[in-house]
Amino acid sequence: FLTQLGIDKGEVVDSEAYASLLFKKGSQTTFTCKEIIAPFDFAATKLSATGLKSFLTCKRQFYYRYIAKIKSHDIPQELPQEWEIGNLLHNTLKEVYTKNSSFQSVQALQNSVESIFESLYESNPLVRYQIKLWKKRLRDFYVNEIERFKAGYRVEACEQEFTCKHEGITLFGTIDRIDRRENSLEVLDYKSGSYTLYTKNSVEEATDFQLEFYYLLASTFGELKGCGFYDLKSGEIISESFLEEKLRLLTSHLATLRETKAFNFELCDNYDACKYCEFALMCGRV
Repeated sequence: FLTQLGIDKGEVVDSEAYASLLFKKGSQTTFTCKEIIAPFDFAATKLSATGLKSFLTCKRQFYYRYIAKIKSHDIPQELPQEWEIGNLLHNTLKEVYTKNSSFQSVQALQNSVESIFESLYESNPLVRYQIKLWKKRLRDFYVNEIERFKAGYRVEACEQEFTCKHEGITLFGTIDRIDRRENSLEVLDYKSGSYTLYTKNSVEEATDFQLEFYYLLASTFGELKGCGFYDLKSGEIISESFLEEKLRLLTSHLATLRETKAFNFELCDNYDACKYCEFALMCGRV
């Protein structure tokens, strides 16, 4: 290094001498994350499913994100993020079904979707490549859509925001889609990436109540038949298997939050939750 920097001390120094400097042993400073106990009234603010998931996953994450309102710094990346492609698909389907509540053929639906894709100018070639991939991936989705329309379903609403009160707490969210057949409604949540499915053994530990929020919110819109994830890759609708169980659990969580006015925003015990958390460095979890 000294030679490359043009520094010539005129001395011959062996590797052990460098090692004694580079790897000098000393007392290490132990990182201690400060305890945060602060008042917060869930009954005085709106709560989203994402906010509740954050609180149930890690209270410290919730504090930084929703109370201290610390925003993460987005590092520009060449490869588009999964959420960016997801937003593009959501907006495309919203425009399609805002114009037409149903379609008669796969080709008509495909043409409508792809015409909107074509109207999107993306300077990023990787985003354009992802759009081309999704043109092929949506084939099964188109087929399933036409089968639903033949069965009498019609798209009633897309990307519509709702609010409602449950257990004294105001819930809010934007529902991807509500379908109607005769007098019953079905709530659908588009998924272009991964999503959480619980089993009989894991449902009691659930932190994701997205569909339950949608169910409660859409109940103000009319009589609900059910709700589920619409997997855009497979074209399948995955119905919520534990709706009643999760609704009871959600009600219990909200009742506890309503009665509690101050919280210990402690670090979570599950280190897996820290892998992709933007606050991991602040908590000494990196």
